[in-house]
Amino acid sequence: MELSGSKGLWICIDRMRGGFSILPMQKAIWSTLQTWSEQLAPNCLRTGSTSNATNSNITFKILYNGAIANTGGQPPVGQRTVAQLTQLLTIEGVKRIALIAKDRSRYRAGDLPPTVEIHDPEDISKVQSDFARALGVTIVIYDGECANERRRQQKRGKIPKPTEFTVVNEDVCENCGNCGEVSSCMSLRKVPTEFGDKTQIHQSSCNQDMSCVKGECPSFVTVRTLSGKAVRRPPLPEIENFGDKDLAPLDRPFHLCIPGVGGTGVITINSILAQAATLDGYQTTSFDQTGAAQKWGPVLSNLILTRRNLPSSVNTIGVGRADLYLALDPLAASETANLQKCAKDRTAAAISSTILPTGEMIRNVNLQIETAPLIESILDVADLSRSIVVDASAVAEALFADYMMANMVMVGAAYEAGLLPISASSIERSIAFNAVAVQANTMAFRVGRLAVRDADRVRALTARSYRQLADRVEEMNLKNRSRTSPKCDKIVAALGPLDHDVAERIKLRIDDLIDYQNEDYAKTYGEVIKRVMLAERKLSFGSQQNTLLRAVVDNLHKLMAYKDEYEVARLLTQSVFRKRVDALFEGPVALMFNLQPPLLRHFGINRKIRLGEWFVPVLRFLSMMKVLRGTPFDVFAYFGIRRRERELAGWYILMIEDVCRLVRVETIRTATQLAEIPRDIRGYEDLKAKSIDAAKTKAEGLMLELRGPASSSLSA
Repeated sequence: MELSGSKGLWICIDRMRGGFSILPMQKAIWSTLQTWSEQLAPNCLRTGSTSNATNSNITFKILYNGAIANTGGQPPVGQRTVAQLTQLLTIEGVKRIALIAKDRSRYRAGDLPPTVEIHDPEDISKVQSDFARALGVTIVIYDGECANERRRQQKRGKIPKPTEFTVVNEDVCENCGNCGEVSSCMSLRKVPTEFGDKTQIHQSSCNQDMSCVKGECPSFVTVRTLSGKAVRRPPLPEIENFGDKDLAPLDRPFHLCIPGVGGTGVITINSILAQAATLDGYQTTSFDQTGAAQKWGPVLSNLILTRRNLPSSVNTIGVGRADLYLALDPLAASETANLQKCAKDRTAAAISSTILPTGEMIRNVNLQIETAPLIESILDVADLSRSIVVDASAVAEALFADYMMANMVMVGAAYEAGLLPISASSIERSIAFNAVAVQANTMAFRVGRLAVRDADRVRALTARSYRQLADRVEEMNLKNRSRTSPKCDKIVAALGPLDHDVAERIKLRIDDLIDYQNEDYAKTYGEVIKRVMLAERKLSFGSQQNTLLRAVVDNLHKLMAYKDEYEVARLLTQSVFRKRVDALFEGPVALMFNLQPPLLRHFGINRKIRLGEWFVPVLRFLSMMKVLRGTPFDVFAYFGIRRRERELAGWYILMIEDVCRLVRVETIRTATQLAEIPRDIRGYEDLKAKSIDAAKTKAEGLMLELRGPASSSLSA
């Protein structure tokens, strides 16, 4: 949990009525508690001696982050320390106070009253449940600094920059979404790979909170930069100054609407453009709608430019009045309330085509939001002939390794397209006046201009040989193919003729299964694939040819290559992962693995331990012990989830044999859905067990549908 992007909060929980209220922490602490508890929880008397005497049941939850983020991150006036706060609460007669702290070492026993219980953040649900049953007044204080504010201070050099970072070994990742559930971190992104979507940490937006590490997954690796440096950044591109374009003078007020999301610099962009317009001699009126200023929450900036002799009487843009709709995030820009500011005969749109993920996208791995319909909804209400769409995020990440540059790329593109009536020279002067990353922002502005002037040149600049995706395919092709190729080719040859793309897909997975276990194991995979091929060839699907086959190719491999201790050790020690980490950070790095060995679970220790580089030889030895997999000497096979994982492949093979026997042209869709059942089986340990149960229940229903009265056996 992070307390980022908002003021410290009082949360008054009325246990008698089941409601709660959130209040700004601005006034003196105790007077706020007394006043607002009377106003918002009338059934609960105020704290102190009165409430204690009457046994009022009320819990106050105080979120303490030490900064007023809405107005620039300054410390609150008259702020008390947590120790002072607990002393005041104790004097008022509160009997039970729980302090939730990420860093418990900050508190010495003598600083806090004896009534204060200190807990770790993961205990907060248990503490709240305990306090819900307690009589009288109870207080929960969550002490967690604002992660955005910490990052801001680090950028400004006011506190030391981080030397520890978290990366995901995407090959180990199961894309179960548990890391998103436990952290709600917006820097967890989905990336496509040969072996399905995986989770990746977006380093340029990560606050190094590391709460995602608590997810039920061994894929999270801590990286310590030994040089004290951070994420590697490419050298800034040198883009020439293209000079000013000829701009027509304003004959009426110009309305610029900028929808985006918090934490990306939308308000900064608005300020830079307002200052640049002032340098050009315009009068500017601006208004920022920031809500709670939550990271990646909705933000809308309004900027109105007028000649000095024609001042604007408003500071917001009305319905159909936008001249330029600078859509810095498609999701925010496609909101109905924002789209109403556009008109087809007036508004030009400049759209950044990348969606920054929402909280629900982070937590729900099945939620997919397509960008194209969002962009179309914007273009539908704008002048299509003057509108532009730019993948500004991809350009910013490739050239600057910083997503914050995407907005300035969009400003440059809008200017070069003739949509922004402010001179380029004034925009660059305003960037210099802002005095933050001046050279990078200037180059981002020029790159945006170049994207409109010469898109091919930008594509050449952003082309990179190194891909930061979760593909061990590169290593498999370079290393494993030379060793496993004859064995693999022998298995593939037994399948008969195949379409090229399907053949390559099968070869890749057979190679992996040989490396996972051995050639005999891969042969079992090949035999099942051949049965599916023969069943599918007996039918005429037209454009649906190979749909069933492709589903089985992917999903049977997934179940056979289940990630037990031997496989996790193999994937964690692959050289391709180390190469990706070395390419991501500057200077030498040390890796630390966050693991929870099964023996710890057996003894009730439900937390991860950090194991350093010294553990790499142990992991390599463990990966070589894969020869024990499935034998009586496999000690891990005695754990319940490992038995279920091993049985799962056999269950799936039997089901596919039934599918091959029963499938008909009219039931091919149901058959394919059955073959894709393993897509929903994700995660580790208990999470995986639950997904297995759900998948088998779903399979039973689909199998009944396949066995319907219209079905008949192909083999008959």
